[in-house]
Amino acid sequence: MTDHTPEEAEVDPASIGTELDALAREVRESKDREKLEALWRGTMNLERWYFAGVGQFPNMRPFSGIIDDEPYVMAFTTRARAEKYAHLQNLVPEGGKASVMSFPVPEAARLCVGQHVLGAKWVVFDDGWAGWRFPLDELAPIMNRYRDDG
Repeated sequence: MTDHTPEEAEVDPASIGTELDALAREVRESKDREKLEALWRGTMNLERWYFAGVGQFPNMRPFSGIIDDEPYVMAFTTRARAEKYAHLQNLVPEGGKASVMSFPVPEAARLCVGQHVLGAKWVVFDDGWAGWRFPLDELAPIMNRYRDDG
């Protein structure tokens, strides 16, 4: 027996909205510079970024792809979203568990910039939920400006 109602028991952790989701939605709707800067600050001050991993340890890398003919690396604000994305993109062998890479934000940003050297142009966050992106060639300056310990 559980303490949850059937509706609560079926909530997908990946679908739980966050403050950053709300900010991203507000930025898309209003194009307000202050809200955009709040989104940048919030993203840069998360504890960790998560990635759906591809490849085999020790040669894993974050999943990347093409959106609007531009290469990107996909990042997530929660582990649950990275896991769900890995399943949706068929990155998980049948019956297997999703490989999720997780790094503190400064290390995660360095990993993303490393993908820029390999051709990625963007880091895209939480695609399919609220979704937002940063140009990889501007990620270091954004981190330096908006990360509280940066």
